[in-house]
Amino acid sequence: MVAALDQAQMDGHLAAGAALLGTFEASTDPLASWMQSLPDDTSLTSLSIPGTHDSLTWNVTGIAASFTKTQDIPLFKQLDTGVRFIDLRVGEVNGMVNLFHGSVLLDETAQLGDIFWGLYRWLDAHSTETVVVSIKVDNGTTTASLEQTIYDLVTGQDVADYWVQSAALPTLGAARHKAILLRRFAFDQLQNITPIGIDASSGWSDNNGAFSIVYGANSETLYIEDFYNVGGTDLASAVDSKFTALSTNLDLASSQYLDQLFISFASGYSGITVNPSTLAQGSGGVPGVNSKAITYLANKRGARFGVVLFDFFGSDSRLGPAVLSQEVDLTATPTGAATPSSTSTGSGGGFNFGAASSSVSLSYQSFTILFAITILSFVSF
Repeated sequence: MVAALDQAQMDGHLAAGAALLGTFEASTDPLASWMQSLPDDTSLTSLSIPGTHDSLTWNVTGIAASFTKTQDIPLFKQLDTGVRFIDLRVGEVNGMVNLFHGSVLLDETAQLGDIFWGLYRWLDAHSTETVVVSIKVDNGTTTASLEQTIYDLVTGQDVADYWVQSAALPTLGAARHKAILLRRFAFDQLQNITPIGIDASSGWSDNNGAFSIVYGANSETLYIEDFYNVGGTDLASAVDSKFTALSTNLDLASSQYLDQLFISFASGYSGITVNPSTLAQGSGGVPGVNSKAITYLANKRGARFGVVLFDFFGSDSRLGPAVLSQEVDLTATPTGAATPSSTSTGSGGGFNFGAASSSVSLSYQSFTILFAITILSFVSF
């Protein structure tokens, strides 16, 4: 039984984190409690789980949004529409753990603790559910003080019951009304502690379409696809490149190592020409990765896919149901489709590097190219 949290503290955390969490509201979405009907002895490795990549970037604005923004709805809405794996990127600023995408600060007010308390509020209203929380240090380095802050946030006396306090994946029954930590950092700078969470800190291969990480006392394995800078000469070839890596890992998830956890990212970009929004949603009649993934998942309905993380999850209401092997209409136009960022131009959805028009100077194009390169140097996928 999870002890009730102090309401005044809860209100303060929700207010501080509102720019990233959104506003908590009672949900009538059928996917808000999709785990409710599953038996308690269900292994989490046997499930297909919708997730979001860089989950808190939905409110990034301005020209930097072209390559920094990867979501279009706040965290509470993601959870209400079926997401059960969230991807948080952090960094330490003046002793506080803030939220980032690469080196881009997502909000000046929200801290990691505020996001966690928002998660507790949501779990209190959806006690049959569990959420896997992946944390990666994107800005700066992992320091002892950062590790200590995160450790205290997940083991503190008032909140420890909201976290699975082990280093292994539990059954669903043992994880209900709790979060499961997946660490892309190690608690190796702290003394005399018992690390918790799935340890994915060693062996995460950058921009790789197929790799594995062994963790836990029983040599459990994560099978991961995280190919994000996908290459290609245009949008269509970039989508094909990404989808090949994605579908290869999903094929493996549906046929082998059924007792191990698979994590597949549907997210990415192509250099400075195809940004995350356009790769996910497509443009100019070219379908994006999300559309191709929905078709793939629907055609393999009933298979085990593991965790599938999307960009712009709110752009198509079929994403969650498709991962969960529910029936979807493949002929439907995506509902709630997000309009590609106004900072993105050209058929590739990144920046238009074609011949300058009479109103656009070559020097301005050069500046735009340099700006895009600069943004990518600050953004980590």
